[in-house]
Amino acid sequence: MHHRNLLGKRVLITHADQFMGPELCRAFAEHGATVIADTDPLRERDAPAAAVAAAGPVDILVVNLAIAAPTTPAAAVSEQE
Repeated sequence: MHHRNLLGKRVLITHADQFMGPELCRAFAEHGATVIADTDPLRERDAPAAAVAAAGPVDILVVNLAIAAPTTPAAAVSEQE
């Protein structure tokens, strides 16, 4: 039995079609949330802000990053990476 404790809440989930995205969408919906499933690649610098703006008002943001993890040490990461 699932609780509906997120009823009326709007949830934006990035990369909703990859990695944990489908399961996150299902779980939030089962708890009563309205799920905004964004599938944009978010590779461009302004893409995350555009995704949030396109979603409209949200109560919860789940940043599901379905990209390969960088292997460069944090201090050596370039702007391009």
